[in-house]
Amino acid sequence: MEWGGAAWTRSSHGLGRGCFDPANVAAPEGGVRLVLPAGRCDGAEIASADPYSSGLIRARLRVADAPGSLTAFFLYEGVPGERNDEVDVEIFGDGSRRALFSTWKDGAQTHLAERTLPFDPRLAVHEYAIALRPGEVRFSVDGVEMTRWRDGLPTRAMRVLASAWWPAWLEGAPPEEDRFALIESIGHTPLDDFGFG
Repeated sequence: MEWGGAAWTRSSHGLGRGCFDPANVAAPEGGVRLVLPAGRCDGAEIASADPYSSGLIRARLRVADAPGSLTAFFLYEGVPGERNDEVDVEIFGDGSRRALFSTWKDGAQTHLAERTLPFDPRLAVHEYAIALRPGEVRFSVDGVEMTRWRDGLPTRAMRVLASAWWPAWLEGAPPEEDRFALIESIGHTPLDDFGFG
């Protein structure tokens, strides 16, 4: 499941201090750009057509250089009007090197961990991964485990999403020039193709 028009959709809805605009998703040679346009608190999001209830989900990405924004890579059930299951990786665009890892079940947060990355995620592409199977979720960055949990986990199938956006709970002015998160690759590997150890 690599980026390719038919396998993914561009989101269009409000979130945080702005909206996801399909026009802010660009797919030039060598990846996908989730653009944070100059002078606005709008963002961009892509979502997989297919849902998954387990597997290794990986994204090679560079975070948008925009204080007050988040670049996110996550799993989300996405049923309108329902209390959704969710598994999140959210990375701050302010140079603090902070990343949040969390799980949600039936619309309630069940876990949250904040970690400081050993690099500035705005400067280069790194691999972020979620390994999910019944009874366990693991998060890793560049192959190094960040955290894992074995209870309070989602049980329903979720789509893979990636976004760059402006949460209402973060401060920061929109950029004076366009900024973007770069997704070099994003994909799903079935459980049979990797080990949990």
